[in-house]
Amino acid sequence: SPDGCGGVRFLGDAIVKFSAVTLIVGVLISIYIINANWEREHDFLVNFLMWAWVAFPYILSLLIVIVPSVGINQLLRQYKFQKDCEFKGDLKKLLNNMNSLSNGESVQINDLKERHEHITALRTKLYQMRAWPFGLSENYKYTVIFISNLIMPVLALPPVLDAIKGMLTSIMASF
Repeated sequence: SPDGCGGVRFLGDAIVKFSAVTLIVGVLISIYIINANWEREHDFLVNFLMWAWVAFPYILSLLIVIVPSVGINQLLRQYKFQKDCEFKGDLKKLLNNMNSLSNGESVQINDLKERHEHITALRTKLYQMRAWPFGLSENYKYTVIFISNLIMPVLALPPVLDAIKGMLTSIMASF
């Protein structure tokens, strides 16, 4: 198929988009959790629950990508294996038919050679087909989204915000 993923690249794109939306919403909630005033914020259980909720969107986002992708990967690998077995059987039959024909039957031999070349070309395309529903662009998009959203809650920490405000104030004062 033209997408190089057995026709399921659209699923990979949808998985990445859904995971990104889930992550972005979760990060917004995480920023709120980090900046909210908490009762007993020095209590271990409160801190544990707070950071568990901060980590939850990242874990969920990764699961949204990994779980369906592994299932799709297994199906594509099975498909590739089955098609390769079919192609091997077809090629074996063609070679047996070519060997059983005499030299006087050149038209049939040429037809069999053309079919052999066609099946060999299909087999080459099958080997080139990816078994994951993602292309390089989806991998790049998700990585950028994940890393940038990993940085956002850190930037939202009050000490970091104060440092950024101080830097911006000093830059503005120099003008």
